[in-house]
Amino acid sequence: MQKTLFLLVLTILAFTVQSQDQGIKLGLHISPNLTNNHASHSGQDIRKLRFDFAAGVDIEVPIGSRMTLKSGLEYEGKGEKLEFQATLSSAMPPETKRINISYDYLQIPLLASYKVSKGTTHLYLDLGPYAGYLLSANIFDGPLGAYEGGEFNQTNEHKSFEFGIISGLGLSFPISDKIEGNIAIQDHLGLTNINKPFRNYKAKTHTIGLRLGTMLRL
Repeated sequence: MQKTLFLLVLTILAFTVQSQDQGIKLGLHISPNLTNNHASHSGQDIRKLRFDFAAGVDIEVPIGSRMTLKSGLEYEGKGEKLEFQATLSSAMPPETKRINISYDYLQIPLLASYKVSKGTTHLYLDLGPYAGYLLSANIFDGPLGAYEGGEFNQTNEHKSFEFGIISGLGLSFPISDKIEGNIAIQDHLGLTNINKPFRNYKAKTHTIGLRLGTMLRL
């Protein structure tokens, strides 16, 4: 993983050196997200979407008249909610059991972006991989009958790194001579199992977000 991150940094620096006279952009973004896991066990029908958010810094380097390379560093909250009927004993009526699972990740994307339309206001498509590092994993186990529930740290039960692919459709528009705004829909699809081998099922993250950002042309 360290080699992968090192290669990503070298790639970004190489394009930066080659493109300093073509309008490098730096920016910030925030993104409200809907997130859940896609898993290999039979509980798909009890999985619910969870609201979270992402925020980060961005760099954009032109590599052609319509193509740019995008990267940066991003915090992203992920996870899911589980809801199902359960009981502590057969003598008790079933209740709705709720479990809230949250992950905190740092991510580095490496995206190719293509301008679909010309002009200062234009549509664009993004596609490329990301690497994520797990900061923490927590589960809130909701109450059930006499069981009061609680919050538990499960970071050690999950792998430190995950990899996935990002696809997106966005709109870029000028705010001033050097500042532009961006609105995009992005899909972050995890491709690797985030659970360690001793857990009895595989899970991969999935996030859909509304990305709102600004970019400053240097």
